[in-house]
Amino acid sequence: MISWPLKAYEFIKQPTRSTRWRRGRFGFLVVLLAAIVVWPGASMAIEQKGVADIDAGRSADRKERNAAVEEALRNAVETWVAEKQPSQFRNYQQVKPTIDADIESYVLSHQVISTDHDRKTQRYRVVLRATLNEPKLLDALLAASAGAPSGDGSYLTFLFVAREQIGTVTQSEKEATQVKSRTEAISREREENSAAQTRSQEQSVTMRQSERTMRDRALWDVATSNEIDAAMGEVFTDADYLVIDAGIVGGASDYQLNTDSFIEDYRTGSDIRAETKRAAYQGLASLRGTDDEIQYLAIGTLDIEAAELDDKTGNHRVVVAVTGEVWSVLQRGATVAEVGPVTMIGEGPSELVARNNALKAAARRAAGDLVAKLSGRNIR
Repeated sequence: MISWPLKAYEFIKQPTRSTRWRRGRFGFLVVLLAAIVVWPGASMAIEQKGVADIDAGRSADRKERNAAVEEALRNAVETWVAEKQPSQFRNYQQVKPTIDADIESYVLSHQVISTDHDRKTQRYRVVLRATLNEPKLLDALLAASAGAPSGDGSYLTFLFVAREQIGTVTQSEKEATQVKSRTEAISREREENSAAQTRSQEQSVTMRQSERTMRDRALWDVATSNEIDAAMGEVFTDADYLVIDAGIVGGASDYQLNTDSFIEDYRTGSDIRAETKRAAYQGLASLRGTDDEIQYLAIGTLDIEAAELDDKTGNHRVVVAVTGEVWSVLQRGATVAEVGPVTMIGEGPSELVARNNALKAAARRAAGDLVAKLSGRNIR
């Protein structure tokens, strides 16, 4: 005979229907949480306010209210482009009908902040906050760049480097001056029937020193990155540029375009020395009329900040600030497009994954902005 405590234990041990439901729900939540943590695009969502004011008659029905919300979402996207992606506005105008027709697929979520129905003017107003799917919107804008006559088969090479600050360099100048001073004394001695006068001189030298300290300069650890090359190369290629590796171009130009010189200049600042610029331009200009002719050189930096740990998700977060420009060889090395500094964020289960995600996002953003500016100016 089974005792009562043992029966009770066996009863508790058996999973009931509600227990199985709770276990299943808990497992689903665990899987969902894991998906959210490792989902690469989660860090790319961005919030934007949207406002719409439409005709609604004397009573705003459900259809009119929904139409106002959709219009507010469209306005939120347009505001985002105007404020955060001004270089892409021309491309946005090309794909606006496509985005507007399927606006909900570009919005992750939204929250209505306020509504107002003015029966006197028969207008219905809605204000909302939308969480936009930034990667999908950027892809749509870049697709417009690719369809624009931007590259037109022109040859382009680029040199973007990743940098992490490892220290600072302090510069100071000292200046020393000599100050001479002279003292003179006259004494008279009087004796009987005679008078004598003596003169004595003393000279002293004083050293004065002044020191001027300039602003500290950052010292960077600089290197190229496969993630950068792959991400940027894809965007430039999609925009109909013929991308040539900077190392190949350097060899063809007798290494006047010297990647080591650019890396060394970027190690101590963001400015390229005049000697490096002149040599690079002369090397690229020497290739004109040959099979290795290059029309454009894109250069820039991606500055990596220290990784942080997100307490809520447990993810590592890395911020990358990108700055770049494009030189036109056909226009004597003139700068024809610039971008940045633009900040992008990468997340991941490890610092390395977060760093690579941030570098790829920043590289794509920089290349997309440069392509948009070139296509907007119809530069070939």
